[in-house]
Parts: sequence; C-alpha cells; structure tokens
Amino acid sequence: MSIKVVFTKFFNLFLLIILSTGLYGQSDVEFSVADSLEIVQSMADSSFSDSIKAPPQKKSVLDHEVQYDAVDSILFDLTKNMVYLYGEAQVTYGDITLTANQISYNFNTYSVIAIGGIDTTGNEIGRPSFKQKKEAFSAKQITYNFKSEKGYIEEVRTEVANAYVHAKVSKKQPNNNVHIKGGFFTTCDKDNPHFGFRTTRMIVIPEDKIITGPGYLTFFNKIPFPIGLPFTMIPDQNRNASGIILPRYGVSVSYNQGFYLKDGGYYWSINDYIHTKLLASIFANGSWDVTSETDYTLRYKFRGNFKLHYEDYIIGDKDIESSSTSLKNSFTLNWSHIQDSKASPNSNFNTNVNFASGSGNRYNLDATDQEYINQSINSTISYKYSIPNSPFNLSLNARLSQVLVPTADNTQVSTTNDFTLPQFTFNMSRIDLPLSFLRKNKLGSKKWFEKIGANYNLNAENRIKFNQQQLDTIDLNPNNFEQYLNIRNAVKHDATLSTSFKVKTFSVSPSVRANGNWYFRHIDKYLDPNDLTEVTDTIKEFSQVWNVSGGINVTGKMYGMYSFKGDKKIKAMRHQITGSAGVNYNPGVSTQQYGYVGNDGSFVSYNPYEGSIYSPPSSRPTNIYNFKLINDLEAKVKTKNDSIQDYKKVKFINNLTLDAGFNALADSIKWSDIRMTGRFTKLFDVLDVNYNAVFDPYAYNDKAQKTNDSWLSETNRLVRIKSAGVSASFALRSKKKEKKIKPSNDAELEIQKEMEENPGMFQDLNIPWDVNFSYNINVVSSPTVTNGVLSFEENLNNTLNLRGSFTLFKIFRFSVNTGYDFVNTDWSVTTLGLYVDLHCWEMNFSLRPNGGRQSYSFSINVKSPLLKDLKIKKESSFGGGSGVF
Repeated sequence: MSIKVVFTKFFNLFLLIILSTGLYGQSDVEFSVADSLEIVQSMADSSFSDSIKAPPQKKSVLDHEVQYDAVDSILFDLTKNMVYLYGEAQVTYGDITLTANQISYNFNTYSVIAIGGIDTTGNEIGRPSFKQKKEAFSAKQITYNFKSEKGYIEEVRTEVANAYVHAKVSKKQPNNNVHIKGGFFTTCDKDNPHFGFRTTRMIVIPEDKIITGPGYLTFFNKIPFPIGLPFTMIPDQNRNASGIILPRYGVSVSYNQGFYLKDGGYYWSINDYIHTKLLASIFANGSWDVTSETDYTLRYKFRGNFKLHYEDYIIGDKDIESSSTSLKNSFTLNWSHIQDSKASPNSNFNTNVNFASGSGNRYNLDATDQEYINQSINSTISYKYSIPNSPFNLSLNARLSQVLVPTADNTQVSTTNDFTLPQFTFNMSRIDLPLSFLRKNKLGSKKWFEKIGANYNLNAENRIKFNQQQLDTIDLNPNNFEQYLNIRNAVKHDATLSTSFKVKTFSVSPSVRANGNWYFRHIDKYLDPNDLTEVTDTIKEFSQVWNVSGGINVTGKMYGMYSFKGDKKIKAMRHQITGSAGVNYNPGVSTQQYGYVGNDGSFVSYNPYEGSIYSPPSSRPTNIYNFKLINDLEAKVKTKNDSIQDYKKVKFINNLTLDAGFNALADSIKWSDIRMTGRFTKLFDVLDVNYNAVFDPYAYNDKAQKTNDSWLSETNRLVRIKSAGVSASFALRSKKKEKKIKPSNDAELEIQKEMEENPGMFQDLNIPWDVNFSYNINVVSSPTVTNGVLSFEENLNNTLNLRGSFTLFKIFRFSVNTGYDFVNTDWSVTTLGLYVDLHCWEMNFSLRPNGGRQSYSFSINVKSPLLKDLKIKKESSFGGGSGVF
C-alpha cells in the first residue's frame, strides 16, 4: 500500500473524528476504517473540498449525552447529520435505552428510528425494544424524539400493571402517557393471548391506571363475547389501590335463606402496611351479616390479621304463617399476630385469638367443616422473655377456652367460657451446682457430684369459668357474682436435683424432686344445726402443700451379632436390647379432712382443695418400680441392581417396647397394665406401620370390678388383651419426569415449541400422580355384666382413608379425599375435586356427595389478581334437605 493511500485514509479518519465531536454525544463507537472511508467518499469527492465544513459548535438542548453503539457497523452521513447503527444497535439517553437490529439517529432533530430485521432463515431478529425505568415494551417500529420526549410506535406489545397491552399504533407523550389506537388488553403472556379486551382507543398512565373506550371481551384473539362495555378503568397494581369489591350472588336453600348478595363491599389500602376489607351480605328472607378484616405487616418486625364478623340470621320463612322462624345472631373475633424472629432475639409476642358469642359459626354458610362441627374454640395471647446470658426465662399468657354445645333440637347454643387470665410461668433451665471445690485433684474428667444439676419451674394461674347464656338471664352484682363465676387461682412450684454417672456399662440417674402448691382459697364443710344438712363454704385464705420424692433409674444395653457365611442374601443380623429399671419413692402428703359434718351428722372425709387448678399431692405413699425393655432387630440385606452399595440396613423389629410398673406399698392390685408399642418404618420402602397393645394381668368379679386375683389363676392365661391396634400408612407417587432432551434440529425444536404452547393437544404418558392410604384398626375389650354374668364387650374401629390426585395432559388435576368405615359399612365425608389449568384462566370444581353438608362448587376465573372479579361462580349450599342438586 502506497504512502499516499495510507495518509489519505488517516486524514479522512481524523477529519471524521473531529467532525463527530461537534455532534451531540458519542461513546463506545465500533466501526471499521474501510466502511467509514467508503461512506465519506460517497458523500463527497476524494479530496474533501471546502464545501464540507464542520458544523459550528452550539449549546446542547438535551439534558444528557446521547450514547450509541452497534456490533456490525456504524455509518455516518455528514451532509444530513445522521448516524446509522447496524447489528444489535443500542442508543442510550439518560434512563432511556433503545435497542433494535437497525437504528438511525438524526443529530438535527434529536430523533431516532428503530426497526427490526430478518435473518437468513426468514425469522425476525432484533425487534425494537424501548426501556425507561420500570417501563419497557417492544414493537415493530419505534420512532422517538429525545427533545420533545414524544414517540410513535407500531404494533407494540408492552407489560403494564402486571398485564400486557397490544396496540397497532401508539403515541408516547412527554408525560409518559401512551395513547393507543386499536388496543388489546390482556393478562395472558402468550404472543397469541387466550383472551383479552379489544378496544378502539386506550390511554395508559404508568403507575396509575389504564382507561379504555368502548370495548368487548374476546377469546383466543378472535371469538368475541356478545356483551360489550362502554369503558373500563384498570388500576395499576404496582402501588396500593382502594376500590369496590363486587358481591357474590346465588340462592341458598340452607335454613331457607333464599336469594343472596354476599361479601360485597370496599377494599381500603390505608398505606403500605395496613389494608382493610369492609364486607356485607344480605339475604332475601331478611338475614344479613357484616365483616371487617384487616391485614397488617412490618417487614422483619411482625405481621397479623384482625377480623370482626357479626351475623343476624333468620331461620325459616317469615312470610309463611305455618313456618316456624327464629332469630340467630352471633359475633366472632379472630386475631392472629406473629412476631418475626429477627425483631427481638430475647422476647416474643404472639396471638391466636378466636372468640365467638351467640351461635358462633354454626349458621354461617361459609363455615368450614371443622368450624361447623368444632365445639371447642381456643384463644391464646402470649409474651415470652429470656433474660440474656442466664438460664432464666418467663412467659405471660392469656387463654380462653369456649365450648359451644347446641341443644337437642338444634335451635340454641350453650356457650361455656373458661378464661385463664393471667398465666405466669418462670423457668430456670438446668444448671450444675458449684461443687468443684470438693475435688482433691483438679485434673481429669468431672466427678459425679460435679454433674449434679438443678432446675426450677413456677406456674401461676387465675381462672374464671362461666356460662354466657346463664349470665344473660341474671342481674350480676358484687353480692352474687361468685355464685355464677367459678374463680380459681393457685401457684405451683417444681424443683429437681439430678445427676448421671456410669457404673461399668450401666448408666445411673438418681434424682430428688420437691413440688408444692400455694392456694388462696379452700372449702370447709360443716353441719347446719337447724336441718342437719351438709354445708360447703369457701374460705378465702392462704395455704400451701409441699411434697418431696426421690428415685433412681439404671439403664443398660446388650448386643447380639450373627454373621452368615458365604454369599447370602442376608449378610448379618444384629439384635439390641435396651433395658431400664427404676424405683421412685413418694411418702405422700395427707390433705384429707374428717368430721361428723355429713347429712344427719354422718362421719365423712373430704379434700379441702377439691376443684382447685392444681391437685394436691397424693395422700397415699407409693414405692413404684418401673421396668422397660426395648428391642431392635436389624440386618444387612443385599441390594438389587445397586453397584454402589452392595448391602443396606433393614430393620425387622424397630423399637418394640414393653413396660410395666409395680407399687410395693399398694394394698392390692400392685401391678400396672403392661404396655407394648412398636413400629416399622418404610417397610418395603413405602409402608409405615405402628402397633400397640395393653395387657391386663388381673381378673374381674361379677360387678365388673378388678380384683386382686390374677388373670392366670382364673383362666390359665398369663394376661388379658385390654386393647390392641394397628395403624398403617403408605404414600405412592409417580417418578419424576426425565429431563427434556435438547432438540437436535429445527424440526424437533418446532415440535417441542408447539407441545409447550398447546399441552392439551398432546398426550403425556408420564402422568404425575400421588396417592396416600392410611388404615386403622383398633379393638377395646371392656368388662360388662349382664344378668349377673360377667363378659367382655369388644368395641372395634376399622377405617380406611384415601387421599390422592393425578394430573392429565398437564392441565387437568383430579383429587379425592374419602374414607370407609368397615364396622358401620358407610363412607366418610367425601370430597371430589377437579382443577383445570388454562394457562391464564383456571377452573375449580368440588363435590361433596354425602354427609350432612352435601354441596358442590364451580368457578372459572382469570388467574391474575388484576382481574380477580372476572369470574363465574356457581355453588349449592348445604342443608335444607335439598341434596347436592
């Protein structure tokens, strides 16, 4: 190459760089010398005459520098002040990024035009994409002016407010609003959406709302819904928004409620931390209810839910004279508060409050099966605190237990409330006593006396029990409240000293326990001299009862091993027996009172602490010996088709336990029942089996009372089976589907893409499924006397429960939850379900064909929460003798 040619190319390149610096912004420019020279020479002659001059420097009207880049080439047209970017082109201006296969930029008008391209196979490449902050979209062609901040877009597809907007023509305004002509709004992310709203015009206001003109709903982008809408306004879900909640409608035959509008109201987004729903329902027969539900959360601190519900239900048809009607009202309160573990390492505050008055949830149509049949409602508010760097911790609790019992005619509900307010607990975890000074030699392991530890627990409770309906009928005052309010309180102490040490192969664990109760009231009985009747009086004064007991327990293990010679299926077997024996002595504390205070002056004994929260220690001394044997038998069994592990452990007997007790100080019946428990885990790799039995070693008399005679002496059999049971459960599920094979050519790629987009058109032989079985059989033998003849009546429970599901074509999921009682030859409450996944839509159908609450429910709705009110729901209510249909 001649020196002249080299100099000419260098000069032209230098001139191009000088000229480009007068333009508005350029960085990271990639181009070749030949291409630049070629375009420059096409614009002027080879000598670069004086007609080509650099534009005068002027102040930029833009706020940011315009940066551009391309992978293939960058070409300049200096006569028109244009730059052309080819191949993965990109233009950046502030927070705006524009990418496309080809971009042209005009330095005079500050405008860009972005278009896509076609590759050698005919597929579209480099589709124009616009991004600014959270806003992003792609289109067939994008024209944008950085100075006016206006844009013109053709065939745009953008994601706004968790949805997708398709448009033929769009104009972007300086305030970032987008005006659309020929718009299509959907929450389906497919290129050909399954549904959407088609409208002639639309305005998208980012982070605010989407407003449309007249439009209609279409399915599969072609099939129109016959009913249109004059306009729609869809809020942007990226921020909190309040709005109206549309009610559900239907007809309820349960308790003759009639037509209803249910759970309509208002959703109030107060701020980022608190949201509230205000709902109401009304029924044709005059029943109504209102609900207030609040959710609150503070990240890394706490979260909770607070719900108030009041219902006023009329049972029966008040318009029919022959129909008996009654008014049922109830008030329920639910409060759940959970403190985050990160909020405080030493303290914790949690609540689970469920309060009901009146009839509770019994007449609520939306009550679950558990709420309907549950007669006990429990509430707890708790605060726990652990003193840092110490073994001490305390808790303060408030509890409420409610028992709701309907009357025989099912017209009323009797509610008994049992408050525990407060319940205080103070615990000291085990600490070793400082007895190391007793050691002569300071080296070596700890001595037995250095392992003596102590722990202490204190519980204090105050309980108030009353019947709500009873209090509504009386005039409660300071003179009679104790007659209707059962008030009890007490304090319980429990302290233990214990240690453990080895004697050869045995573990020895002695312990001493001291426990005592503080009482603030007790009963006193005396004889009324007027009519010689027994009178019970409550004395409000402090008293206490203490007791000290002690014991020792010894535990040892024995092993047995047997190995099989040769290449056997079982290589070795190992038997382990864990035995323990212990004795515990309790001298007993007598709290019984005696006197001639019974009716007509009879001599009686009574416990002054009868009915107290904490029962006093037993007055009878005991000296109980405990015995326990635990058996485990396992083997090494050869595995099949396993080249990594030749043998695996299999347990034939797992934790087979026998335990019994003997009270040496008892007057009679010194032996306790003998109990046996055991289990098999993962038998045949799928089955879990638990078994238990209780054996009685004593005989019974003709009054069905246990005697001191042994069962062996009466029947020549060692023991009688008092109860026995077996429960088995196993779960089966399909194997995980093998990983997809990567397509090797374009044809296989096209088939795989079609299968993913239309899963229902292709049969998948790998059907995911799971099934869970549980089987329970239990028999209890109870002594009974008929016409003076002693016999043992056996009560048998024998049930099978099934829960399973399977998925077909990746779309349909069938489920069943049922059971069968072999004794009563009847099915338990059965629930059948069908869920259909339609990508952006979903369908649910559940059927309860038997039981007292037969019903069905059908719904089809859009998955996206943005269009949660776009749904169809039909359900039948339970009761009323209407059956399912």
